[in-house]
Amino acid sequence: MSDQTRDIIQAVGRRLDDARDLLDAAVEQTAALERSLRKHEYTVNDVHWDAAKLLLEPQPGRPTLHLVHAKAEDLAEQLRHSTAAAEQIHDKLSAAGQQLQHTDRLIGALAAADPDHAAAVAALSSRAERLSTLVQVATPLADRAHQQLDSTYQALEQGVRASAGPNLDDFSSSGPSTAACTTAPETSPPPAPAPATAPS
Repeated sequence: MSDQTRDIIQAVGRRLDDARDLLDAAVEQTAALERSLRKHEYTVNDVHWDAAKLLLEPQPGRPTLHLVHAKAEDLAEQLRHSTAAAEQIHDKLSAAGQQLQHTDRLIGALAAADPDHAAAVAALSSRAERLSTLVQVATPLADRAHQQLDSTYQALEQGVRASAGPNLDDFSSSGPSTAACTTAPETSPPPAPAPATAPS
């Protein structure tokens, strides 16, 4: 085996290692994201229920308003962190896919340039194919998790804020206006016009 062929095979192996590391990290993050999504759904239901109860209270107390507002803001912050994690997963999968595409080109060039090392090339090609399959499986899972994040955030916006929004607005304002009401002074009707006289 020539030094050039050996260097190419080692370079391909390193790229496959990098792709595998990216895939492992992406799969681990996806599993953690799915666990977080289940918690988010439970939290949305809890906050939605607390917000809906505000509609049954003509004048909800400040502690209740504080609780709903704090839960909604905390959930929104959790969703932002989960969205950032979903974007990182997408970046890792994209990077792994690019690594594998470049690896396929190197393997193809190696097979054409040095057919005497078909066994080594076949081993690299088989490994690259397995990693490509993992990318194809993991990408829809990551996309589905991102869609679930969007649905959860919409549930927070449409459900929780729609039911508790007016009360939260009242809570954040300084209170009802205390300005005195004034009434316009009564005015007497205008005098009736004098009857017209016929000319003499």
